[in-house]
Amino acid sequence: MGFNFHLPVSAFFLAAVSLLPKATAQEAWEKCGFVAAEALLSANYPQEGTAGYFEEWIAERIARQPELNYRSSMTIPVIVHVIYYGEKTGSGANIPYEQVLSQIEVLNEDFNRMPNTNGYNTLDAGADIGITFCPATIAPDGSILDEPGVDRVDGGQLKWTMDQIQSALKPKTYWDPARYLNIWTVYMGTSRRDNVIGYAQFPSASGLEGLNDNGGLAATDGVVIDYRYFGSSEKGNFPNLVSPYDLGRVATHEVGHWLGLRHIWGDGGCGADDYCADTPGADGPNYDCATHVSCGSRDMVENYMDYTTDACMNVFTQDQKARIIAVLNNSPRRKELLTSDVCDIPVTKRIASTQVIVYPNPTPDAVQVEISNPLEFESAPTYDVALYDPSGRQVLATTATLGAANEVDLGALPAGLYILRISRADFSVHFKIIKAR
Repeated sequence: MGFNFHLPVSAFFLAAVSLLPKATAQEAWEKCGFVAAEALLSANYPQEGTAGYFEEWIAERIARQPELNYRSSMTIPVIVHVIYYGEKTGSGANIPYEQVLSQIEVLNEDFNRMPNTNGYNTLDAGADIGITFCPATIAPDGSILDEPGVDRVDGGQLKWTMDQIQSALKPKTYWDPARYLNIWTVYMGTSRRDNVIGYAQFPSASGLEGLNDNGGLAATDGVVIDYRYFGSSEKGNFPNLVSPYDLGRVATHEVGHWLGLRHIWGDGGCGADDYCADTPGADGPNYDCATHVSCGSRDMVENYMDYTTDACMNVFTQDQKARIIAVLNNSPRRKELLTSDVCDIPVTKRIASTQVIVYPNPTPDAVQVEISNPLEFESAPTYDVALYDPSGRQVLATTATLGAANEVDLGALPAGLYILRISRADFSVHFKIIKAR
């Protein structure tokens, strides 16, 4: 879809940014717009409730949350709205599909403390959150997405401010946040020092007077990230990514906010709180991996909710996990996501999308088998290959891999007519093959 938005930068947003706390680290740069976004949201929806109300609400639910009541499996469907301005697919803000997949892969590594990845840590307080992020395969109208997890939108303009995103872009493009985690990739500015590079909407407490189903908040719910900081340069050649925030941790940080986590310095300093006892207090954000002692202890610079570079980050803590679980069990829209089925493809549609090509035919020695299926997301699934002579006797058995070059050698067989069967689960197809002399 396409549309044009040309809105002025709001004075409120500029004022909100100017009031943000300054860090005591070597560079005072608010790379995350969480505080400003929440201030803007509160101005538009004063009935949303205060931060204090939310903290009372979530503390009660954490206290009632038995340690063993954590869900063993939590899956969150993701739709990435790629917002561009006339660029062809794969260039500029119209980022390649592989870049989107690289980001989803990083989210899964980080939220699962996955061994042998950048998301693994050996910290005693470190937690495996246990969330799987899956690219949505089904659109709101029930159709199958050509690119699972991606919705490409020509937004009609190059650069976006937070005010424009909140008031115009999101309400026009969001998908039901009770079924999808909405992520928008946009161009947010020319210099990272001039603009935030990401922000997220905090979860809502249920039962807030005047909100009912939180309909107004639903239209803006999700995560926004500048496309130059979305994805991992370690997982592909993506020249638009900007170091040192090119390993996918901006999204990990912002999804952390979306799941109820605050900055580890509490957006204030030593007297502020992120409401997680196992994240030491800090006097402000950190921007690199150097050891920094403040508030009487070492800052947890490796925590995803700090401002350090992507290579520094690898930790969510147990108390942060408790907050996330409480949000997923109780918060409007978040709790419904866990039963969303938009990552599931009906078997009949998946089977119908399987394409098999066999060539050359006739052949004197071998045939090539090529199998493709745009709706198959299992890593390199295999198919059974069997060859039968005219009497029905099986004379050859092997396997073929989807997306690979598969050769079936017929050299040892006598010339004649054969039936080639290719099958997997509920799928099978047959070809007549002529072995030439």
